[in-house]
Amino acid sequence: MLDAFENIYKVIVRPSVAFNDIKEKRYIYPAVFYLFLFGIVSVIFVIVVFRNFSIFLEEELFAQLPLDISESLKRYVSSPYFVVLSLITPYLSVFISTSIYNLIAEFAVKKSNGVPLFLCWSFASVPSLISKVLTIFLVSAFKIAPPIYVNLIFVIWGIVLYVIAIERVYEINRGLAIGILFIPFVLVFVIFSLFVALIMGIFTSV
Repeated sequence: MLDAFENIYKVIVRPSVAFNDIKEKRYIYPAVFYLFLFGIVSVIFVIVVFRNFSIFLEEELFAQLPLDISESLKRYVSSPYFVVLSLITPYLSVFISTSIYNLIAEFAVKKSNGVPLFLCWSFASVPSLISKVLTIFLVSAFKIAPPIYVNLIFVIWGIVLYVIAIERVYEINRGLAIGILFIPFVLVFVIFSLFVALIMGIFTSV
């Protein structure tokens, strides 16, 4: 457990060193504990945001939400299924994303390093964890939501950490690591654009 917090600290202050260390020492149990901690924070985050939903949505829009949707969300957040799903989701999301990126790396750089990538990828989500904790604190203590630019900073920080994780795990240069990170997003954009073009073509030909 202490190794998990030590890795969190190292990822914040010296990410390159941290990811090299995680890769070499294979911190499996600290990563498992960290993802469990991430799940717990996610549960608290959703509950706090839901109970203070009007802070994140303008009063006029909040008042227009259908009653059945509000009640359904309330029942879901209060159910044990929500807690279980929130605790499982970090493991599934990291496993799926690292599987995709390890496959891309096999094609791009002819290297496969799935387990180290899984471990580094887990701790690369530290900015998201800190962002959730900050939101919980601000909403609970002051009834205010973090400004958009603060959330943007955490998003950019997270992207940088994911790039460094890929760079260190596969021992490649920064530019290639950036390319590997954004390949899935480019593919999704291209597929979506082709789909929209196809739909528009069907409608215009009718």
